Amino acid sequence: KYTVQAIDFSEFMRTHFTYSDFIFVKMDIEGAEWPVLEKMINDGTIGLIDELAFECHFAWQDEEYFSYAQVDKTHTRQDCLI
Repeated sequence: KYTVQAIDFSEFMRTHFTYSDFIFVKMDIEGAEWPVLEKMINDGTIGLIDELAFECHFAWQDEEYFSYAQVDKTHTRQDCLI
């Protein structure tokens, strides 16, 4: 088991950027993209992002990994096609 340092990405965006900045976000955070994006949508910080690219992870892609990583297992391949 590994421990990694994490930040509140919404708070980071709110603290360091304004709506007049051009923000491109590339996100590959191994399944954690779902709660991060959902929080950003809910608190409005998603509006700071002009362009977003993210690698989509979904539950049945690798059940052993998702069980180990304890990430959100509710999203499916369909969610990745939005």
